[in-house]
Amino acid sequence: MTQAPTRDGVPKGFRSAELGWPKLDRIPHPPHRIPLLGDVVGVNRRTPLQDSLRYARQLGPVFRRKAFGKEFVFVWGARHAADLADESRFAKHVGLGIANLRPVAGDGLFTAYNHEPNWQLAHDVLAPGFSREAMAGYHPMMLAVARQLTEHWDRAAAAGRAVDVPGDMTKLTLETIARTGFGHDFGSFERSRPHPFVTAMVGTLTYAQRLNTVPFPLAPLLLRGASRRNAADIAYLNRTVDELVRARRAGGGGDGDLLDRMLETAHPETGERLELRNVRRQVITFLVAGHETTSGALSFALHYLSRHPEVAARARAEVDRVWGDTAEPAYEQVARLRYVRRVLDESLRLWPTAPAFAREAREDTVLAGEHPMRR
Repeated sequence: MTQAPTRDGVPKGFRSAELGWPKLDRIPHPPHRIPLLGDVVGVNRRTPLQDSLRYARQLGPVFRRKAFGKEFVFVWGARHAADLADESRFAKHVGLGIANLRPVAGDGLFTAYNHEPNWQLAHDVLAPGFSREAMAGYHPMMLAVARQLTEHWDRAAAAGRAVDVPGDMTKLTLETIARTGFGHDFGSFERSRPHPFVTAMVGTLTYAQRLNTVPFPLAPLLLRGASRRNAADIAYLNRTVDELVRARRAGGGGDGDLLDRMLETAHPETGERLELRNVRRQVITFLVAGHETTSGALSFALHYLSRHPEVAARARAEVDRVWGDTAEPAYEQVARLRYVRRVLDESLRLWPTAPAFAREAREDTVLAGEHPMRR
């Protein structure tokens, strides 16, 4: 997906439609476009992805949608997506939905613009934290969180209570990232309500999404109360992470996790280190962007397994065969769960938890040999 806002109310940092797509009028859009409002006829706010897929089938692999002065060009299909994946001609684009999160995460890895130096610095410093050796080191902590989940479900089953699977998947992934990456325990499974950090995090994500549905000039007026709540949520996230960082520095370091890398590791070539403000933004980025998509993927995988008992039986049989009589799996045993991995892959294909991403042209080029795009 690439973004092309029109001249009216162009957010700072975005180019107009004419700059990115010199032949924008040749790209089809849904019928019944309304002045100012755009392509809102037949739209369901609860199913934006399904709406886009429906239009893709009707309009073709490249089409555009407009709402409240903002215009987006969508690309779908293997050939066009593969062309956009050519890193020599296209790069990551911080689209409007992601740009709305910059007050929360700033120049963290997920929300940084390509020209910002902290993106490359953080990437080079943190990449070793995702090596096979590093992942094996996280394995005991991942098992501990998984054990908490199953014990929580066992208690619910013994009491005859239903469990909230998506909610528990959020607890699982938040705790896993917090403990393996930053040595922090939110105590999610001991709480009857979400941790305040989670509440603030959901609040900032909801506010960022709401900004997409409000005409740009009217947002300060229509979202005045929501803006105050969002500012309070961001302040809480910042305070929580700052306290975590202060405790780590006061304690003289941890066990070599991601937070240690952020605080202590210098770039292997330049010797640069991440400044403390950027460390805060990276921690928030991992907690916000890292846990939600994973919890969604696990929730949908479990949903599909519950609807297809024959697939669940095959997955269970593979676990029994690979793990054997071991009480808990070793890291190498998890990697041997090939069928379970295919279940996760197929769940992501059927219901992707990150259904779109934005790209921009590095230089003047032609997408899929058909659509001219300017730098």
